[in-house]
Amino acid sequence: SAAKGAKRYKLLPIGETKAGHSRFIHLDAPFLKAYEEGNAIILLDEMDACDPNVLLTINQALANGGFTVAQRHEKAYVKRGENVTVIGACNTYGNGADHRYVGREQLDLSTLDRFHTISMDYDRDLEKALIGENHILIEWSANIRKAISRHELNRIFSTRKLLDYYKFIESEQFTLAECKEFYFEGWGKDELAKVV
Repeated sequence: SAAKGAKRYKLLPIGETKAGHSRFIHLDAPFLKAYEEGNAIILLDEMDACDPNVLLTINQALANGGFTVAQRHEKAYVKRGENVTVIGACNTYGNGADHRYVGREQLDLSTLDRFHTISMDYDRDLEKALIGENHILIEWSANIRKAISRHELNRIFSTRKLLDYYKFIESEQFTLAECKEFYFEGWGKDELAKVV
């Protein structure tokens, strides 16, 4: 049962009292420290994969100028510092899991209401700067992305993948033809016919 499983994990006391006995102390997470100290840009990457209970605390932090951390006995209330910007990055617009992003949670309206939605695509200028404007991968990836979009295929060609293939080719580990084989592995005949 969950209760039995929970007993396997024990909190270890870290601090010491004057009498030499151990006590538990709260360790601030990076979010808490940046939020409280201020002058910070906080990125909640993959926010639609976040635990909903964490988002409840973040909602409070965004709307109320602070939040409570009961385990931090010395200073339970965390007040928002000056110049704190919080950015949430999602793959699903907060709509939850689909066949491309199966491990995603639907974000509730109170969470979505705290953010302004901005759609972003891959940064072609950045990719050209990273691998060279005339590299053969630039044109190939652009053509693949256009075909994916035009035919509404459930595929992606990420900057991460582009950089991987660039490293493979430049280090002569694999050829462009081999990278293409890697990329199209698992694609159906109908999909390939629309792209190749």
